[in-house]
Amino acid sequence: MLQSRSTKTEFSAMADILFVACVLTFMCFYYYGLRAVVVVLISVLSSFFTDFACVKIRKMKYDKKDLTAFVSGAILGLMMPASVPYEIVIGANVFAIIVVKQAFGGHGKNIFSIPAVGFLFASLCWKENVLMYPAPFDSLSLSSHVGNTLTASFTQTLSIAKNPSVSYFDIFLGKFTGPMGATHIMILLVCAVVLMFRRSISALTFCGGLGSFLVFAYIFPRFGDSAQASIFYELFAGMNVFGMMFLACDYHALPKIRFSRLLYGFVVGFLSLLFRKLSSVENAVVFAVVIASPLAISIDKSVVSFWGTTKDLFNSARLFVKAKVQHRKEKQIEVGNENGKEPIQKEN
Repeated sequence: MLQSRSTKTEFSAMADILFVACVLTFMCFYYYGLRAVVVVLISVLSSFFTDFACVKIRKMKYDKKDLTAFVSGAILGLMMPASVPYEIVIGANVFAIIVVKQAFGGHGKNIFSIPAVGFLFASLCWKENVLMYPAPFDSLSLSSHVGNTLTASFTQTLSIAKNPSVSYFDIFLGKFTGPMGATHIMILLVCAVVLMFRRSISALTFCGGLGSFLVFAYIFPRFGDSAQASIFYELFAGMNVFGMMFLACDYHALPKIRFSRLLYGFVVGFLSLLFRKLSSVENAVVFAVVIASPLAISIDKSVVSFWGTTKDLFNSARLFVKAKVQHRKEKQIEVGNENGKEPIQKEN
């Protein structure tokens, strides 16, 4: 009853996510030109070749249906700025595949989101290259290092200017500085709905995470001139939708139980807002996913234990009530026999 039962195979789910990543790559091409496509391709290829090399070093057969390297590479590429040097993309993918996937045993054994860890590694080692962004529609060269003027992301600007100048309409269209694949809010929401209907991502985790954003942003407004404006900016101004869609709903890192998935999404959303409120960390949802990922197994165990205890208590209470009713019937029969009368039997 607790298990999340779905006929969706891993290969089918990964193929759906890879298709959505291609759609987002096309949007990146529209806003940033051919260089954005090159960044994503380099990310995918470096992820795959690292994974393939590790499998061969371990003298194992590479699973042709394992799309993890392609999906994680595409997602990590979309999390980068279009101006990022190519060697950083390669380094982030090599680190993520070796440390997160292969070190834990390979396909299906990772407990962390591969692109989330890769992005954190790159942002901590090369902050100026990973957390500074070109403006949309800038002309970017195909060389590894570009000479364009780079600025802080719109998310970082929000921590300084509480009333931003970017309109709601521009935010929906993705016309603001940030990770090249995470700013297309309208496209991301449509793709999220499609993936949820196709059961390729967990609707409980995605909606639970965004729901916690909405609740806490309403209770503790930080941006704009109203609670409604604060909710809008908290939900859509950063990597929150992208992070909940691709990182929190990672196929292998998700809890296995339905209620656990809802609780896990709520925890990710809460941790993300907590990070943003207590510190100036950018893209807090990535940190939240990495911290919450190991909790997935614990949440599953806690829910199973709670459900088992509740079920035992319910059964004990049911048996107690049944024994009491039976005892009352027997007493009525005894009283009737003592009075020499036939007891009235009530129909159940």
